[in-house]
Amino acid sequence: MYSKDSKLVGIGVVLIILTFLLCQESPTSTPSRSTTHSMAPSSPVTIPDEPSIPSPVVMKKKIDDVLTGRTIAFQTSSAVLLPEGRSTLDHVLPILQQNHTAAFEIGGHTDNVGAQEKNLALSENRAKAVMDYLVSKGVAANRLTFKGYGASRPRADNVTTEGRSRNRRIEFLVRVKGEQP
Repeated sequence: MYSKDSKLVGIGVVLIILTFLLCQESPTSTPSRSTTHSMAPSSPVTIPDEPSIPSPVVMKKKIDDVLTGRTIAFQTSSAVLLPEGRSTLDHVLPILQQNHTAAFEIGGHTDNVGAQEKNLALSENRAKAVMDYLVSKGVAANRLTFKGYGASRPRADNVTTEGRSRNRRIEFLVRVKGEQP
């Protein structure tokens, strides 16, 4: 009639079906007695929220928001930060400290008044001054690079005083940590 192998297969199928039926839980079923009488305390355990670490892109947006309406001010034709420039950077500092893996390029920009070589050097020296200030306040140097762009990336026209003023700026650009600009 039945061979030994087919009987074993039949028994195996029955065992699988029984296991499936016994282990399956219905969403409307009530907990069994064994789970209601556990040794665990009945009060809920609270797990403290882990602080959210913002992404570099979110950090850049926050930095841009801080810099809106503020200036990282320098002495005229110099890379010496003025007190109001340091104050602005002090507002940027907590944002940079929120994510210790995010890396940024500090870009210096000038208007087009004067020699191109002089503006390029001034923009680079100002970007370096910003980096040096942030490093002196505890930001890891390997997270920051600096680059001077001179007048090559204007934000506004250089015809008006207001336009030239908008072009003299420091920007923070997101970069991959360890990447050279």
